[in-house]
Amino acid sequence: MKKMLLGAVGLSAVLASCGNVTPGGEAFLRTNPGPELRTNYIDKATGRYIACDVTDYGTSARLQNIAIVEFYAAGTAAVNIELAGQRTTDKAAFQIDKLRRSSDNDYIADLPLNTLAPASVNAQTVDVKPQYQYVAITGTKRGSFTATVSLQAASGTISATSNAVDVYTSCVYLGNTDSRD
Repeated sequence: MKKMLLGAVGLSAVLASCGNVTPGGEAFLRTNPGPELRTNYIDKATGRYIACDVTDYGTSARLQNIAIVEFYAAGTAAVNIELAGQRTTDKAAFQIDKLRRSSDNDYIADLPLNTLAPASVNAQTVDVKPQYQYVAITGTKRGSFTATVSLQAASGTISATSNAVDVYTSCVYLGNTDSRD
């Protein structure tokens, strides 16, 4: 019995050190590392995710970006996500209850956006799984934006903020690439 108890205590310590244990079904949001913010556009020269106000596809230009926020959470059915410009006070808030899962079993929220100015955005109500695309930057950097994921827990609101993604005035499409999810 002592060995079983010691084993259970040891297992609890190992699981707690992972940072992903949700005691008693309590809502949980991992804050370290926090959410990952990316977009459907990848700068071919650097491999970094970027946002483009206008993307030239040769025969047409598009004003749409898709912000992708990946995070680990448990015990919740919906989250709030706020995109915020780092150079401006522009913000856009979304309540998301349709989340998909990544290959790592994290949650992913896809936010189709009409344009970024930076992060002065309006979401389109479209269910979408983004096609990742390589682009070349042809314009100037206008700023950057972050995503803050929040959810309600019994103890109050839990929030975590992502990395920043740079926003450029224009890009040119170079080709599709594999899913990063």
